[in-house]
Amino acid sequence: CHPHARTGPRMAGTVIAVKDISDWIAAGGSRLALDVLVDDAPEWQSGERVIWTPRDLAPEYREVLAKRLAGDPEHIGWRTGFPSLDNEMRYRPGEVWMVAAATSVGKSALMQSFQRRAPVPSITFSLEMSRSQILDRLFAAEANVDAWKLSIGALDLEERQRVCEAIDRFESSDIYLADNPNLTTASLESAIRVARVKFGFRIVYVDYIGLLLDREGESRYVQMSNVSHALKRIARSVGVCIVAGSQVNRKADRKNGEPPFVDELRDSGVIGEDADIILALGRADGSTEAKLAVRKNRGGLAGYTIPLTFDATHAAFLDVGEANMKRAAARYGQVPF
Repeated sequence: CHPHARTGPRMAGTVIAVKDISDWIAAGGSRLALDVLVDDAPEWQSGERVIWTPRDLAPEYREVLAKRLAGDPEHIGWRTGFPSLDNEMRYRPGEVWMVAAATSVGKSALMQSFQRRAPVPSITFSLEMSRSQILDRLFAAEANVDAWKLSIGALDLEERQRVCEAIDRFESSDIYLADNPNLTTASLESAIRVARVKFGFRIVYVDYIGLLLDREGESRYVQMSNVSHALKRIARSVGVCIVAGSQVNRKADRKNGEPPFVDELRDSGVIGEDADIILALGRADGSTEAKLAVRKNRGGLAGYTIPLTFDATHAAFLDVGEANMKRAAARYGQVPF
């Protein structure tokens, strides 16, 4: 009998693990010896739980279920603001989303449209656009003014007033920006951890992951593997949802407006494995009609496409119903109902 053996019954079906199977065999291979090895393992004694028994898991899930039934956003997720997407997916802590598109289709504009609608504090780490460029788009959409006219200061008095009002609203909002073009995965993780505590971010947008490559001398596949794995680790350990932009292969840079497939994403094998949700955006050159395909959805339905409208004047994407309401408001001065 092992001197540290415990007494008392063990629950049937308890999941246990052995630190070293050879130690277990040397101890005689009994269930009692196996229990002792688990109890004596440094990982278990340090309080870092890696094994959870049914007796642990059942009450934990009862609590989760009660919070879901009560509508707690921490457990049912946060809406995207696009009704067609909200029916099948929500922002959830620990998840990684990928937004894929060919060059100039509107990947950045879509991610900015997502952030404008985010119901909780969020931040965009932009490695491609400056914060001034992002704010131009944001205020153009919020104030309903032409983004180009805003960027060159060609606004009439009414438009200036709307922009000033949009700036006032933004000042008390939960939208944060970081535009460091030299960001690495290590500095990204550090910034997210600090900001999560200081500002309470729950959603993090990264535009885009191809610029986070930070190890010279390694193949692109290895670098992308490191970035993809790091994003997943950060999302789970910090408790945020990360939405990252991804480019497609040059041969998939199609001009017919169809969304790319998962195997057309750059280094798709890595991204396809780590991402919980993959959204693929397609839009023909010069068209206002866009398609957003749900290529992967670990927690819901995938394989369907929703229509979006691209508002080029404001560099923003709208749900089709929302676009129709906006056109009606422009025509009649207000939504006619």
